Amino acid sequence: MALFALLFSKGLSGPAQAIFGGYLVFWFAFAVKQWPTSRIRHDISYGLYLYGWVVGSILIWMNPAGNPWIIGFLTLAGSVACGYLSWVLVEGPAMDRAKKWLANRQERLALKLA
Repeated sequence: MALFALLFSKGLSGPAQAIFGGYLVFWFAFAVKQWPTSRIRHDISYGLYLYGWVVGSILIWMNPAGNPWIIGFLTLAGSVACGYLSWVLVEGPAMDRAKKWLANRQERLALKLA
């Protein structure tokens, strides 16, 4: 409530966001129940982060006078597609390989110590 009230104060809104905003983020992270989408099998969030700017920049370069809403929608659609492909072709297999490597490493260390 304090953060909400201070948001309307011209001089205190910045410091209030800096102080109370962090608490609000952590409260949402730990106190609020997880959504079903947080258990998605394919995690494309990193791919969205990586490819969002690239796809948007290419679309703007191809059509600088384009409608921003259309470019934004196409950027989102293209980023989701690139993020999914990145997960399926690169990130997922790399994480599976890393898990196997770590499991084998732990077994070798256990055998050495035994």
